[in-house]
Amino acid sequence: FSHVLPTRPPTMIDNDAEKWEKRWVEGRTQWDAGESHSELKRLVAVGEIKQGRCLVPGCGTGYDVVTLAGASERHSAVGLEISSTAVEKATRFCEEAAPELVKSGRISLLCADFFTLEDDEGFDNIYDHRFLCALPKEQRHAWAKQCKTLLEKKQGELITLIFPVGDWEEGPPFAVQPELYRRLLEPIGFEAKELHILNEKEWFGRWVLSS
Repeated sequence: FSHVLPTRPPTMIDNDAEKWEKRWVEGRTQWDAGESHSELKRLVAVGEIKQGRCLVPGCGTGYDVVTLAGASERHSAVGLEISSTAVEKATRFCEEAAPELVKSGRISLLCADFFTLEDDEGFDNIYDHRFLCALPKEQRHAWAKQCKTLLEKKQGELITLIFPVGDWEEGPPFAVQPELYRRLLEPIGFEAKELHILNEKEWFGRWVLSS
């Protein structure tokens, strides 16, 4: 089912990986909106998603994997989760929602750690749908560097749903701000292609690597 190179075992703190697995097993997934975000759907509808391979870290149930893989015949998507239960749920959803995309190999799902993911082919897009806000603050710079590593071979695009915008300390979800993304991404070669507010808690950003 997976078309991604094998990865090393997850290196996240064991308790952290176990925490997410426990939440999925117990059904405590209140972040699950039941569908892709309207802004992602808009980009797909107007043909704004770069053709090629898309990576969705923290893909959850797999809504965004189906949306991106179905953008056109030249799109495919890889959903990544550290929870095996999440991957099982996403597999069921994708097989029911888009069996033709699964059979054709345009949808792949992988249980692995984003930070140790190795992929020789590279990605044309990464869609971060509230993934960064779930990470401990000390992993933020590693997140930015890994995004660059996975995108730079194809000069791909990083698409970010910036949520929840705020300034509190506890989490997850940890508060984020558009300025935080700039501080993380611009020093390593990204520039904002698009950055706009959706509502008081959400911004949307698209980032490309400077040539």
